[in-house]
Parts: sequence; structure tokens; C-alpha cells
Amino acid sequence: MLDMINEKTSVEQTNTTDNTELNDSNMFDENGGVLETLTTLSASVVEWRELQCKADDKLYSVLDGCLRVMYLCENEDLKATLLSVCTDKDMKGMDNKGVHLIVSKLVFGSKDKKCYTYAKALENASKLQLNTDKDKRKLSEYLKTNGGIDVLIRKEAIAISKDYDDERFGTKEHFGETMCTEMFGYHSGMSLCGGLKAKDKESISGLSGIKIANTEFQSCFKDKDKWEQFAKIKYDYETKTFAIIPFTVSQQEGEYKAIAKAFNKFVARAFEGTTMWNKYIDMCDKRNEKLKQKKAEDEKKMLKELSKIKL
Repeated sequence: MLDMINEKTSVEQTNTTDNTELNDSNMFDENGGVLETLTTLSASVVEWRELQCKADDKLYSVLDGCLRVMYLCENEDLKATLLSVCTDKDMKGMDNKGVHLIVSKLVFGSKDKKCYTYAKALENASKLQLNTDKDKRKLSEYLKTNGGIDVLIRKEAIAISKDYDDERFGTKEHFGETMCTEMFGYHSGMSLCGGLKAKDKESISGLSGIKIANTEFQSCFKDKDKWEQFAKIKYDYETKTFAIIPFTVSQQEGEYKAIAKAFNKFVARAFEGTTMWNKYIDMCDKRNEKLKQKKAEDEKKMLKELSKIKL
């Protein structure tokens, strides 16, 4: 009986070995095919990048021309000519649009969704005064040396002109975020609301005096790592009063960024033209200076450590 078991085990082991050898052979063939495919794909990526660089160069050249047209059309007569072309092309609602968008739509086509991206790049390039006596750099040169269109469109006028290290500085979105942080009592360090009296702060926040005993609800507002608080303002036509409705959004939700961005810009528009904006820019200047100093100190430390290694 034992002989039979041993014989059976021996056969099973032999079959397993045969199968393993067969699988190893197949895997070798498959691996070879995969490696060959990866090599081919890598070569295709190199080719694609070369084509992408050529395409970007062509796009930047076109944007150079668009910027020159924009400057020319600061003349109202020439702008009227642009609008007449829009009418001929059945492009409606362009009378109150900026020249940057009109030029972009005429050049790239009104159906091209990216024409808004290109228009924003042109608008910011004009704020930088590129290709003028004040800054003779072409837009194409600026784009090549500063990270391309995506970087240019992310920054607003102040952020661009002051060349802040932190791209958020000088933007309405960041200003609104800073204001909200202070109004809801989470600020630290330099303050925008420092000159206001306590009573004024209460009237700005609008949420002072509201008490909710529910601890679970309160935790949604207190745990800043998980939730962000916002406020909806609802008008009651019967009582002629506003109701402020707090609500929270999980930072893990996809909608969070969109809501935060829209809310912060809304706050920024509410404070547009006030001394708060100037205070905010002063704050950004100081913070940017600190960033540059820290960067210089870090580089100095790194060089010192590197010199030790060489010795």
C-alpha cells in the first residue's frame, strides 16, 4: 500500500515538474514578447515627445501672432473690424467680449473648447506686457522658459507681475481663502482683519451667536483635516431677511475643490476695491520674501553638506 502511495506521489511530482518547466518556457516567451513590446512603446513615446515639442513650437508661434493682433486691436476701429468678421462668421454675443477672446475664437475656431485656454494665456501675456517696449520677450519665449501655457493661465495679473514663488499668492481664490480663514477664526500670524473691531468682525462673519448643541454636527466643522465649512445665504421674501445656512463638504469628495474655488472667488469679489486687497498683497509680498530666504538658506546648507562629502 505504501508503495502505491509513493508511486502515486512520485507521478504527481513528476507531472508538476513537467508542467512547471512548460509554464517557465511559456513565461519566457511571453516575457520576451512583453519586453519587446515595451521597447517598441518606449521608442514610440520618444517619437511622440518630439512631435509634441514641434506641435508646441507651432502653437506658441501662432500665439505670438495672436498677441500682436491683440495689441493692434486696442485701436477701437480695428476692434470694430474684428467684430464685423465675427458677424460674418455668425459668432453671436461677441460685442461685450475682450479682444483676447475674440482673437482666440477667430483664430482657433469658436467650437474649439481650448480657445478659452488660449484666450486666458493671451490676456495674461498682455498683463505682463510681453513683446512691448517694457518687456521685449515674445510670448513663445516666455512659455518655453516658464513651464508652458498651463502655468501662465493659472496665475493672475498680480501673481505674474510679482513673480511669486507660490503660485497661489496674488490670486482671488487665495485671497478669498485667506479671508474665510480669518473670518471663521482659524488664522495665525499676519492678519487682514487685525485693524477691525470685535463688533465688526462679528458682522463680517455672520455666523456669530449661532449655537448648535449637536456634537456630531460640531465635529464636522472642527475636524479641518476631513471637512471644510461653507455658508449658503438664503433670502426669505416674506420676512425680508437672510438666513445663513452652514454646510460642510468632505475634502475627499470630488466636488470639494470646485465648491471651495467658487466660494473663495465669491468672497474675493465681495471685498474687491477695499483696503483688504492691498493688505493681502502686502502679506503675500512678506510671505514670498520669507519663502525666498528659506530657499536661499536651504541651498546654502545643501552646498555646505556637499562640500563636506567632497572632503
